[in-house]
Order: sequence, then structure tokens, then C-alpha cells
Amino acid sequence: LTLTKHFDGDDGKWTTTDTCVDIGKWNHVAITYDADAVGNDPIMYVNGKQIAITEDTTPTGTRNTDASNDLVLGNYSDGGSSTFDGVIDMIRFFSDIRTESEIRSNMFSQLSSSEGGLVAQYVFDEGTGGNGDTTADSSANSNTGTLGPAGNAPNWVGAGTFTYGTSTLKMTGTDKEIVASGTSEFYDLEI
Repeated sequence: LTLTKHFDGDDGKWTTTDTCVDIGKWNHVAITYDADAVGNDPIMYVNGKQIAITEDTTPTGTRNTDASNDLVLGNYSDGGSSTFDGVIDMIRFFSDIRTESEIRSNMFSQLSSSEGGLVAQYVFDEGTGGNGDTTADSSANSNTGTLGPAGNAPNWVGAGTFTYGTSTLKMTGTDKEIVASGTSEFYDLEI
């Protein structure tokens, strides 16, 4: 994972020290960062655990404002060829820095629109759409997103959202093991 933040001197760039994302499996990734001072480093979490990072480039100067720019996910804003090759289930942005405890307790949940500090929440549950179509922001801020640049529409996968009480969990691996603490409920479990 890499985070780059633009400053009027040198841009800051941080990467994870080790490979931390399991290819072919769902991963929850969270990054917190306060760009108000060049001495601040981001904190990166994968599946609720803080991971080691390396500061590749130390930022200098004052952070550049990006308030007038579009926020582009899964590619560079110039439409380059560094597209994300994977599946994204949900993206959230906050105006505050989330604690490790908040990240862990909310990483598998869709938050209510009144969640404190929630700027945008895209759950990508429309199931259809393409170039120029939109994805709804389920926060209270109505920051509607646009899907795909011209000629590069996203592909919807799966049959929509997981619905408690009606969806089936199919365990198809060889281990077929569930590790849980406390009380766990399953509607329909196929092993």
C-alpha cells in the first residue's frame, strides 16, 4: 500500500514495509492521516491491525490544497494506466482521525448517515451502471460519485448486498473453519 500527499516542497510518500494484503481474499484497509504538519505520518491498518510503514519521501513545505480537484479512486487523476485490479465493496471518508478501536468496531458495518465525522460513504450496492452513472453517498452529505471515465466503466460483481436473515454463507475452502468469540448468528450456513 502507498499513500502520497502533495506539498509545495517535496511530496510525502509512505509505503507498507511488508506485503500486507492477502491476494484473492477480502481485506479491510484503513488509512488515517493528519496533513496539517509535515512531521505527521499516516497510520495504516489492514484487517483492523496497524501495520509498519516506511517514509519513502519526507514532505517539506505546506500541504497543497486539493479542495477544487476531483477525488479519483482506483487510478491516477490523469487517467493513467495504473488502475486498481480488484473488487471494492465500500469506501468511507471521515473529517476526523479514526481510532484503532473505531476502525475495528465498524469495519464490517455500514454506518448510519448521522455517524460523527462521516463525510462520504459509498457502499456500491446499486448492482448496475457504467460510464457516467452514479453511486450514492449514504452519508448525510450527498457527495454523489461518478463511475468510470469514458471507456472504462466498472463491472458489478455478485448479486448485490449481503442481507442478514436471507443470504447464505457458503464455505468452499478445505479448512471449513469458523473462529468466533462471543455470540455468533448464522441464517443459512452451507459447509
